Amino acid sequence: MLPIVRKLLRPSGVSGVVIGLLLIVSGAGAQPVPPFVAGWPAHAIRLIVPYPAGGTTDVLARVLAERYSQVWGQPVVIDNRSGAAGLIGTEWAARAAPDGYTVVLGNNSTHAANAALFPQSRLDPLRDFAPVAFLASSRHALVVPAASPARNIADLVAMGRLRRLTFASSGVGSASHIIGQMLQMKAGIESDHIPYRGAGPAVIDLLSGQVDYMAATWASVSQQVETGHLRAIAIGAGSRSPGIAATESGGAVAIATFAAQGWPDLDLDAWFALFAPRGTPAPVIERFHAEAARLLAEPSAAERLRAIGFEPRTLSLPALASFFPREVSRWATLVRAAGVRLDQESVR
Repeated sequence: MLPIVRKLLRPSGVSGVVIGLLLIVSGAGAQPVPPFVAGWPAHAIRLIVPYPAGGTTDVLARVLAERYSQVWGQPVVIDNRSGAAGLIGTEWAARAAPDGYTVVLGNNSTHAANAALFPQSRLDPLRDFAPVAFLASSRHALVVPAASPARNIADLVAMGRLRRLTFASSGVGSASHIIGQMLQMKAGIESDHIPYRGAGPAVIDLLSGQVDYMAATWASVSQQVETGHLRAIAIGAGSRSPGIAATESGGAVAIATFAAQGWPDLDLDAWFALFAPRGTPAPVIERFHAEAARLLAEPSAAERLRAIGFEPRTLSLPALASFFPREVSRWATLVRAAGVRLDQESVR
């Protein structure tokens, strides 16, 4: 509890009498609202993105920040703090004051898989964060450079039996890493894993042919696939149109799903949610949550997000509080099953 709240609620002397009278006047059982909550937001809000600008998480954060700024009349500043598979920015957010002026846009890597990947970290996502709003999911596509001879997963596996391949990921322990690791394990091939500080820089090297393949969220590669600069050789089934992926121009491309090619275990969605440091006042969390839900309920906003590869989705705060620990457990199982561990190589 913040110091100002402790002072207001101290049940002794005159303060206790004053608080008692306030409760009577405002209604039985009501809680006094701390002054800083009543006037919130009084200045800029910091939205931490634990990845570089231009990646999937960053794109979604900017859509959300734009909305919050418009509605609340205060700037929402995007703070990209990348590194260590998202751990650097996430740890920074956890140490921020729980005053409602710092939130972080996390995902299944930063707030679930990393708990298993970095067991010695001081960060405990369940202890250190309050879930604020579930925002969206994005299915993964297996993509290769346009010049690659691979047209499907079988082609890629055949290539891997002729030479050692390289695969990019958006970070150690990310869903893209886990999918790439599971592919080579099940196919019986060996590939060198090249982790990056987010999807953005990984896609750049994939475009130039410096790596052979990558499992990337559709949100991070849809434009490049549509323009022919990358080729998608498999995609997750998704919840709307299996095998059909929307593009930014409003069109669609047909891509064979992982399951249709005999690889259902590779169909893993990424999810994205807003979190606040544990101890952030509940009324502030509720305002963040309510405005995000209103945004996602608007048809124009939902279609805008779908066009760039997201599937908008909301959960109530109680449902999100239940979802969060289940996901931490599920991704720990996936990390172990894929044999993912901290790579000795440096992250690009």
